[in-house]
This record gives sequence, C-alpha cells and structure tokens, in this order.
Amino acid sequence: MTGTTLGPMVDAASSAARALVETLVMIGAQGTAIAVLALVVVRGGRLRPGWQAAVWLIVLAKFALPWGPALPWSLADVIAALRHHPDAGSTIVVAVGDTRAVASHASPVWLIVAAVWLTGTCIVLGRSLLAVVRVARAAQQAQPAPLLARRIVASFTRRPPRLVVGDPAIGPHVVGILRPIIVIPPALLAEPALLCPALLHELAHVRRRDALARLVQLVAVAMFFFWPIVRIASRRLDVAREAACDAWALAASEVPRPAYARLLVRMAELQCAPAGSAMAARHGLDARVAAVLGPPARGRVRRAFLWRDSSVDGNVRVNSVPTPTSLFTSIVPPVCLTIP
Repeated sequence: MTGTTLGPMVDAASSAARALVETLVMIGAQGTAIAVLALVVVRGGRLRPGWQAAVWLIVLAKFALPWGPALPWSLADVIAALRHHPDAGSTIVVAVGDTRAVASHASPVWLIVAAVWLTGTCIVLGRSLLAVVRVARAAQQAQPAPLLARRIVASFTRRPPRLVVGDPAIGPHVVGILRPIIVIPPALLAEPALLCPALLHELAHVRRRDALARLVQLVAVAMFFFWPIVRIASRRLDVAREAACDAWALAASEVPRPAYARLLVRMAELQCAPAGSAMAARHGLDARVAAVLGPPARGRVRRAFLWRDSSVDGNVRVNSVPTPTSLFTSIVPPVCLTIP
C-alpha cells in the first residue's frame, strides 16, 4: 500500500476519531449539566427515595445514550451558536488551494485518544459483564430455598421469582432481567424474623425492574470511566435504589424499625454481590439506617397478595381479598406481614 493511498485513509480515520471524541465531550457536558441540576432537585425537593433513584437514572441514561428527546434548544446548539456567531463585519474565506492543507490537520492524536477511550471502555464493560455472568451462573447452580421462604415470596406476587440459597459470605441480591433470581445467604433461614423483610427488600428490586436500570448504569460507567461525575451519580443511584426498597419492605411488613436497621448492619458485614441489586451494599449505610429509624415513609404499598392466618387476631391485614390459608403461624406473626 503506497503512501498516496494510506494518507487519505489515515485522514479519514482521524476525522472519524475526532468526531467520536467531540461527541463524547458533548454528551459528557450535557450529562454533567443535568447531574448538577439533579443534585439541586434531590437536595432541595425532599423527594422520596424512589423518585431520587428515577432522577439519577435519567442522569446516567443521558451519559449512556447518545440521543434523547428533541428539544427546541440544547447545549450543543448553544455551543454551535457561540462557535459560529454571525458577524457582518468579518468574513472568513478559505482558499480552494488550501483544502488539502486543512484536511491534513486531522491529526493522528485523535486516533490515539479514541483508541485509549475504546480500550478503557471495553475493559470496564468486559469486567462488569464477566461479573454478571459469574453471579448468574452461581445463582443458576444454587440450591432452591426451603418451601417456607418460597411461600413468603409467592404470597406477595402472582409471578414469584426463583428463590435460591447462595454463598454464605455474600448478602442477599437479585440476578437476572427477564427471569430474576433472588439469592439469600443460609444465615437468614435461621432467623425467620429477619428473613421476611430481607425477602421483601429483594422482591422490591424485582418489582421495580432495577436490573434494567443496573444495565444502563453499567454502560454509563463504562463509557465515562474517566469522569468522576458519572461515578458519583452511579453511587447516588445505588443509595437511592436501596433506600426505596427499604421503604417498600418496611411498608409491606410489620418488622420493627430497629430490627430492620439491625438487619441492614448485619447484611453489610457480608460481601456485596459483584453484580446485581444487593441489600448488602455498604454505600450510604449510615443514611439508610437513619432513614429506617426516622419517621415512616409516606408511600403505601398498592397491592399485596397475602395468605391470611385467622388465628393471629388482626396482626395480618391486607388490602386485597384474603385467601383462607394459614402460612405464617411459624414466622412470628407480630413481626412480619402487616400493611398499614
């Protein structure tokens, strides 16, 4: 291949690399602006955890997706207007003979920058996907949970996810998008009073479709592995998501708040699953415990499909039509399964 044919190819590749880098810079600038706005909204709006998680998910989606809804104006339009501001008193003229010289300005440096970004993105995304595969494979090979635990989950949803017993050193977590699997450590089976709220916490992840949000999260962090704003937004999404599931678990059960706070601390002592939504996440543990011990959340559980034990004198109250089956007699009824 001669230099006359190699030169245009290098120039074309450099131009494409430059366009890619400029697109990333634009996406990063827009995402950063939205992240700052989200921080103001979250701190000043007193939003519930579920809404906070939605706000931070929008921020990360902006970093992960190069497109968005059409708006009458955008940050790109403002920058373009500043770059190409019309001025009647000055005109830029480029001679035809200088076209080749201008094209030669497509420096190979853009190729290097794009290659570094692509390499870093592939490494971060590849490690995350490998972690997801390992966790999913371990969950598929795990032993099914006892019947009592499976009935607890089935009593709260018409399509219960699969429930298995995983590694004793790893806290409860959810794996999978289309067919979610709830994985719990064996230690929870020995404490029925804590098993119920732990299962409800993980079931909240399934109901909220947090696995899809986690996928957007992984892509955004991989694409902008070099930008700390993305990691801060990802961390805040983790905390808000876990707090939202805490609030749902507390609303759907009668577990005392100090007992639930103790459950959070005990689960934080275990290892967090490398992929998936996990109750054992240590991020924001102090804030989660403070929220649990604070005033009750304003949200209500819309529906619950519970088994009713008529011998519990009203300790189990449901908002739907009860089914005449006694299930929770052996699970300390005053601790579990009351919906205000």
